[in-house]
Amino acid sequence: MRHCDQDRFRLQECFQFSGTLLPLTGTVQGSVLSPLLFDLFLNALLRLLDATGIVHGIKRTPQWNHAAFADDLSIYVSTVRDGNKMLDVIHEFESWSGLRISIPKSVATGAMYGTGTTRRQEGAKAVAAKRKETQAQTS
Repeated sequence: MRHCDQDRFRLQECFQFSGTLLPLTGTVQGSVLSPLLFDLFLNALLRLLDATGIVHGIKRTPQWNHAAFADDLSIYVSTVRDGNKMLDVIHEFESWSGLRISIPKSVATGAMYGTGTTRRQEGAKAVAAKRKETQAQTS
């Protein structure tokens, strides 16, 4: 006896079956369509990111702005402005697709290179020194 008939299914526990269930949205978890549909949506996002023309800016290397594997996505930019533009594109994609980025699972990090590196490093040192001084005064 079949437990699944196209878009309707029944659950089985031991030798008893539930009534017929009809999912109203999405695909059944474990369905072979789930990864395919996700890939189609993810590819649409990756094309949107490519279309921005923003790249990571590291010299003498291939230029790109993202890396994706399964449901993980990393974006690479060289300025805060470019980062904000990429986040705008991702937000637009969220609105269009109905998919949401998990903020608690998201991390922003950076590397200091290129024009202004010395200035940024000096600024970071000054902030760290001020923080250390404030901690010493409150102890």
